[in-house]
Amino acid sequence: MELELDGRTVLVTGGSDGLGRALCHRLVAEGATVAFCGRDAERIVATRSSLEAAGGDVLGVTADVTKPEDI
Repeated sequence: MELELDGRTVLVTGGSDGLGRALCHRLVAEGATVAFCGRDAERIVATRSSLEAAGGDVLGVTADVTKPEDI
């Protein structure tokens, strides 16, 4: 699938696990730069490493989007 995401940046909340992580991998495969967040620091590190190994330009941030101070 060609989503024409080369050169674009996408933010994924809940991107360190499950469907969010799968979405991050798909976006990287489509050429997007991916910024993602999640609540678990260890999952953030693991996901970032996995995405970088797949050639992704990524930023992973520990954040809970239900907390204004994290946003």
